[in-house]
Amino acid sequence: MCDLIIESGLKVWWGGKASFRRHMTKELLVKMKKAGCHGLDYGLESGSPKVIADMKKGFELPVAERLIRETYEAGIKVGLFLLAGFPTESEENFQETLDFLKAQERYIDHVTPGYGMGMQAGSDVQLHQQQYGIYWKDGDWYSEHTTPEIRRERVERLRDYCQTLSFAVT
Repeated sequence: MCDLIIESGLKVWWGGKASFRRHMTKELLVKMKKAGCHGLDYGLESGSPKVIADMKKGFELPVAERLIRETYEAGIKVGLFLLAGFPTESEENFQETLDFLKAQERYIDHVTPGYGMGMQAGSDVQLHQQQYGIYWKDGDWYSEHTTPEIRRERVERLRDYCQTLSFAVT
């Protein structure tokens, strides 16, 4: 698609949601920029290697770090989607996310901290609650590492922390 846009001489402006994938290269990102890509919003969700693995995201953090930097260097704005309160996310794991954001701050244009981990119908977590240690009480879900209160508090802390950094919070 990028080759066709570039060859046609069309002046287009586009962006989109993206996943961190090992096969994405700096050359591809430069080509995307040349073809009019202005921004990519990546589904990072967490800065914790353990939580990323538990979520079955399909990437490792070094790949995310490389692509965040290379996307920025290609002149494409970097956005990140985050999620606080995954069932296996400990306080230490949550702190890893905050540390990751600080370490990548210069390359990030904006972050969407989300509203906390919900139980989405048909999701892996919803379908395999026992595997994630989820139990229900008073109409809400709990796990070893999270409660409704902890999830709300982590979202607040994530939003507040993001406000102290140099990127926009959407």
